[in-house]
Amino acid sequence: MRKSAIMSSLFIICIMFLSGCSTPKGDPKQVLDNYYQSVKGNNLDTAYNLLTKTNKEKLSKDDFILYMNLNKETSELKSIKTTKLKDSKNVSIDGNTYKNVVEFDVVEVQKRFFENKESELSYTRSVVNDNGEWKVHIDKNYKEAIPTFYVLIGGMYLDGKGKDKNLNEAAKNFNKAVELDKNNLEAHYLLATTYSRLKRYEESNQKANELISKNPNNDMKSDTYTLIGINFEYEGDLKKAREYYKQAIEINPNNEYAKTNISRLK
Repeated sequence: MRKSAIMSSLFIICIMFLSGCSTPKGDPKQVLDNYYQSVKGNNLDTAYNLLTKTNKEKLSKDDFILYMNLNKETSELKSIKTTKLKDSKNVSIDGNTYKNVVEFDVVEVQKRFFENKESELSYTRSVVNDNGEWKVHIDKNYKEAIPTFYVLIGGMYLDGKGKDKNLNEAAKNFNKAVELDKNNLEAHYLLATTYSRLKRYEESNQKANELISKNPNNDMKSDTYTLIGINFEYEGDLKKAREYYKQAIEINPNNEYAKTNISRLK
């Protein structure tokens, strides 16, 4: 009886070991194609479920869906083509070793609304053996990219490209970007610019000074001083306007906009 029990246990262990290490059933290319078709068809729950366990640990479903929805505000996925490149075994990705990895070349054709034209994007993507199932691995941090999408959407509203011009919607999106990434200098600058165009000069100067405190590069700092000068000029304080235009030129002697403005006030 004892020998029989030991043999049975060993048999079960071997079966478990082999099933964990065997190549998953199914076609990894079909899994990848299903992922992209789910994204394209807005079946985002299905797409999320096709990601690796590690991806899901780093990216919540809510953030995945938010990322995809913001992406769709900026562009339309027109077509997708996946081509198998190679099979590999025992590959380390993001700290995990996968027994089987199939790498694909992916070519997307997108229509970017801001530019109103189609463009082609090419990259590689892997489908891996994740605990006995083929799963799609994404190597981009979608959560970190969310603030960038808010900046892009805000810019579309600000410039009236890809969306109807709407300064309030622009400010709303730039604010979201700043809330999510307080070090996003572009979002700070564009929010200050939008407040200025809305004639909310005090708020504009507040955001501009917040940006200056973050030590942007000289070109951005010069542009920010110019913006503050514009706000004071619109408010009728020409003395302060000249001071800020002067600072802008001292930082960047090639700031022609600040030069034009200070010349006009002389």
